[in-house]
Amino acid sequence: DADPEQYLRQGAMASFDTFAEMEDNFLRLLSLISASGTDYNSRAESPALGMRPLNRFAPMSALTSDSTGARRQSSGTVTPNSQRPTRFGHVINIALQVPQDDPFDDDTWSQRLQQFTAAHASDLRESGIRRLTYVLQRSGQHPGTFTFRENNDFQEDKTIRHIEPGLAYQLELPRLSNFDIRPCFNDNRQLHIYYGVSKQNSADCRFFVRVLVRPGRLRTAVATVDYLVSETDRLLNDILDALEILSVEYPNCDCNHLFISFLPIFNLDASQFEPAYRGFLERHGKRLFRLRVTAAEIRFLVQTGSEEEMPTPFRFCIFNKSGFVPKLENYVEMRDANGEWVFQSLDTPAGAYNGMLVATPHQPKEWLQPRRYKAHIMGTTY
Repeated sequence: DADPEQYLRQGAMASFDTFAEMEDNFLRLLSLISASGTDYNSRAESPALGMRPLNRFAPMSALTSDSTGARRQSSGTVTPNSQRPTRFGHVINIALQVPQDDPFDDDTWSQRLQQFTAAHASDLRESGIRRLTYVLQRSGQHPGTFTFRENNDFQEDKTIRHIEPGLAYQLELPRLSNFDIRPCFNDNRQLHIYYGVSKQNSADCRFFVRVLVRPGRLRTAVATVDYLVSETDRLLNDILDALEILSVEYPNCDCNHLFISFLPIFNLDASQFEPAYRGFLERHGKRLFRLRVTAAEIRFLVQTGSEEEMPTPFRFCIFNKSGFVPKLENYVEMRDANGEWVFQSLDTPAGAYNGMLVATPHQPKEWLQPRRYKAHIMGTTY
């Protein structure tokens, strides 16, 4: 019986050739949303959401919001959510063309966009904007994406830099909730690397690498399995090259974790993957061990039924904590009786993740791991 207009959301998309053109037309862009009034700025849950699949992971705000639900206003004071006069539900996406010879790097662009956004923060709030995303287009490069959120006082959310906000949940960042994370940017914008320090033990530090593989077009006729193996091989080389560089700046990292997620939906037999992925241990095992990578996960979607049915998520995991006995485990993600997404092992005996929630956070080091790491550094097993 609820009024459908109560849950109305609005968004605006615009493209500009220069930064100056964006400055001149930004308020005009906001007026397109402001003209509709502020009666629809509620972020209440829409009844229509009941017809959508349940979210597998917590929202991004689960990592950044505090337990009291308070937020920091531009004046620096903290106001509980219950006292907020207006809620925000609209989004704006701006594409900006950047010349090929532009001298500014990502950090400089972030500062420019931060200053521009801060100058219009009051206008954004009056228009009910909760998220503003800039996409910088430069010929021959992966687009640069910078997202600014109202619940962060319109500061950039650096944890999702260079990824579309709508795909951010695919990074599974809530699984890092046991760690204080810091993004580590690199030249390859397809790699999202986070340096994490355990909240329980500051000596427990590690890298979390996240990669999303988007749909593409194959120029040659190649089997799907061969494509997946080839693409994963290429990404693994890029990841390990990046870790080589970062390990100099952040030494003594252990239990590093890799996660590669393929976004396209594949129509094939998932059992074909296992023999192919076993070859990764032969090709990359020594280098993974040297860079202290103890866990790697590869996730992809397979259309096991008709096209009308939801695809089934499969996940192949490689574990090598001891450094001498690598294990390959296969899982499928399914809903349990409570509607929660859990891992179901395809192996006999069942793997370590069997029955665990997909959103289970990564655990800190066990008591034996620091001794094992010291032994590895010394080149011995004791």
